Amino acid sequence: MMFAILLCLFTLISKTSSFKHANSNRRFPKLFSTLTSKATGSLPIVNPKATKSNLPDLSQSKFPDFPIDGYDLIVIGSGPSGEAAAVRASQLGARVAVVEKKATFGGPTGLSSKAIREAANRICKAIDQIGGDRKKQVKALWKRSFPILKTEAEGLQVKETRDRLTANGIDLFVGSVEFISTQPIDSLADRDSAGSEKVTLRICRPTECVEVTAKHAAIACGSRPYKPEHLYRSKPNVPLQFIKGRIVTASEMALVSLPTSIAIIGGGVIAVEYATVFSQLGVGVSLICSDAEFLPFLENEMRQSLKKRMSKDHILFVREKIRAIQVGDDSISVVLQKPSDDEVDPRAKGRATPERKLKVDLVLYSGGRNANSEGLGLEQVNVNTTKYGRVVVDKAFHTTSQHSIYAIGDVIGPPGLASAAQQHGRAVAQMLFEVAEKNDEGEEVDEFSDEADDFFTSSANTYIEHEVADTLFGTFEGAAAIDAPLTLWTVPEIASVGLSLAQATSRLP
Repeated sequence: MMFAILLCLFTLISKTSSFKHANSNRRFPKLFSTLTSKATGSLPIVNPKATKSNLPDLSQSKFPDFPIDGYDLIVIGSGPSGEAAAVRASQLGARVAVVEKKATFGGPTGLSSKAIREAANRICKAIDQIGGDRKKQVKALWKRSFPILKTEAEGLQVKETRDRLTANGIDLFVGSVEFISTQPIDSLADRDSAGSEKVTLRICRPTECVEVTAKHAAIACGSRPYKPEHLYRSKPNVPLQFIKGRIVTASEMALVSLPTSIAIIGGGVIAVEYATVFSQLGVGVSLICSDAEFLPFLENEMRQSLKKRMSKDHILFVREKIRAIQVGDDSISVVLQKPSDDEVDPRAKGRATPERKLKVDLVLYSGGRNANSEGLGLEQVNVNTTKYGRVVVDKAFHTTSQHSIYAIGDVIGPPGLASAAQQHGRAVAQMLFEVAEKNDEGEEVDEFSDEADDFFTSSANTYIEHEVADTLFGTFEGAAAIDAPLTLWTVPEIASVGLSLAQATSRLP
């Protein structure tokens, strides 16, 4: 009798457990296609069928056929600014080509941080369903599944960008590119409507090179992490030696295994995004930056709310400067400067202040960016650059060249936001190719006749006259983005648009 009762209970428990697992599988089908467990609470394993990602083929066997008389616009780079400029120009009737050095369309640095965030979210959701020792589960799932999840996320994003360009009839060239100097041209056919010479570019792949002309060119090749030899420009002049897998930049975050602790140097977008993501995974995070360096472009109330949330998630804010970075066999010691007398807590004055030292597995440096402007032959067309390789532009994004060459996005400097870069690209395309509609009398007309819709009309003509682009939510003056929309892929996400309270108050009469 007792045996029969135990057998019934065992059968009931087994069915209940099977129901829970099946229900979880329906809720998260993608997660459980790659993340499975032998039993509830045990370490999960990766589905053998998912060890190879089913990624699209992004190679290019040959260059596309291009028009003999050239393009209206050639865009160098396929990141947010380049894609926006190319798509908008094509929609306005221009013949457009995009040149990308690698088959990885879409801009890698920001994409990597977002791919890591997505992978982290999926892993955390899987662990919530599986249960067991969370710390062990996170490390095991990260080591076994993260490379696949990250590669798939990046590959699919690249395909999406490339498909969007081709869907708009844009020719794609995968290869290196450089401007080449041109001789004076007498033929009117070789000049654009403004009377300036066409731009000539040489595009090369391992097996061939072609020379392509265009009426206009847009430099949108983005930026890369800045790798200085020293941490600071003034004392303390701390040497900074980058070591694979130990002291890295955002573009070098291989992360085969999840670190136990990390020190992040910097307070910009990438630094804060990584800090919040690693915190969700249970990694001990120390964010080393002053209050002034922490997302300075963000509205103050939002900054304070984010810092409060990050502190609640056990992210340590370190405001002291670094005195030394000592690399050991098992860990890295980040030695901090002793605070000055003004910075010492009044209650601790008169007592010896001990030296603070952070012991971490990984150091991420995120202290600025260099523009990807070298190797383009800019000197051949008189395009000037400044510190960090940033291209010099005026308020209309035009470079110093006598040709019709523009620069947009991160290659011209801050703010380094995808939303701002996209607005740069659209503004240039509108300025170059939008033609105002005219009625039978030859007068310009607006398709939005209702006064209530005036806020949403394009202002490309105003941009041309005043060299300032009025966007839907603000104004652009060259590299400066005034009240432009922004998004941060932190945990939680942050988005804002319009004037801050301080900006609105300052404009009151």
